[in-house]
Amino acid sequence: MIVVRYISCILLALMFIVFAGLQYNDPDPEVWIPVYMLSALLSLVAIFRPLPKVLLLILIVVYIAGAIYLWPDRYEGVTMPMSHKPNIEYARESLGLLICALAKCWLLFLSSRKNVYLKPIPSA
Repeated sequence: MIVVRYISCILLALMFIVFAGLQYNDPDPEVWIPVYMLSALLSLVAIFRPLPKVLLLILIVVYIAGAIYLWPDRYEGVTMPMSHKPNIEYARESLGLLICALAKCWLLFLSSRKNVYLKPIPSA
């Protein structure tokens, strides 16, 4: 389970760092870069220690609430160019928050497991 934790947390962190980088040219990067970087940071911390379950549950609820709030009235896809259709951007942002929520669910599962954390290397 230690290997699964290590690999999955590293992959999640890398994915969220890429997501944050893609937000650089977004109309509101000051919102989305911190959202994704927080997810990356928590994924890295989860390698070494359990995360507080209350924190993860709060974040899951906030992410899902944000995704519901941002979901467009009319879904127009996520793969088309945005042009002048804000519904595409809202759908993308909503799905990004759902990905964050799913990642926190995985971290919550990992935090409920015992003895599956990497031990720090003792100093000489």
